[in-house]
Amino acid sequence: MKQILLFTLLLAFTASAFEFTGKVVGVADGDTITVLAEGNKQYKVRFQHIDCPEVRQPFGSKAKRFLSQKVFGKSVTVKWDEMDRCKRILGNVYLGEEWVNLELGKAKAAKRGVITSARSWIALIHNASSVASAMQPAIVHLRDFGVQGFTSGCVCIAPSLSMKMLAVLKAGDYETAETIRQTFEPLENLRNAINPIRVLRTAVAESGIADTGPILPLLNDVSKNERANIADAAKTLLVHN
Repeated sequence: MKQILLFTLLLAFTASAFEFTGKVVGVADGDTITVLAEGNKQYKVRFQHIDCPEVRQPFGSKAKRFLSQKVFGKSVTVKWDEMDRCKRILGNVYLGEEWVNLELGKAKAAKRGVITSARSWIALIHNASSVASAMQPAIVHLRDFGVQGFTSGCVCIAPSLSMKMLAVLKAGDYETAETIRQTFEPLENLRNAINPIRVLRTAVAESGIADTGPILPLLNDVSKNERANIADAAKTLLVHN
């Protein structure tokens, strides 16, 4: 019975995912637009995870003006799977490949006009993970979201290089940070492709940092080819530390 209920819920979720394209013909405030779609149908769309002041509230006019300059009169794509209690579509809005929700959240004007809750801000970062996950350690988190640090399993191989990366990020030197990130990338990619624990355990041993001992029960060791690739990546990273 539980399996049937779960399957039904999964079907309902999948079936509720919608997408349409249309022209923005109205901007109600800083987080709500009207989109004219095919068949001359108009849809009220509220930006998912974005909460702005109403037009008559402080900075409300500024938020509306900011959004109008961004999308009014332009063709957008709306992806959504739910409505709010006012029957407005709660959507993710795209201007070409640009995710407008994220741009509103990132905007410097956000401090005055575009207000997001902490929970919504986390949701935006999470939904942007397709960008961030390709940048380990994630430069985008510090540069675009104001996060003050990052996690890195590979710090156990190159702690000094990791601290240098944090320092240049905080100094705003993103070019140097990107060069350092690329140095970490081969071993980070192996962690993602194989298994974080097994790769780091092997990397520490193969780079000569420490004998990590036998692998824990219920875990499979890396293959011979994987071990060779991990050893090469770890030793190369250690040289740069």
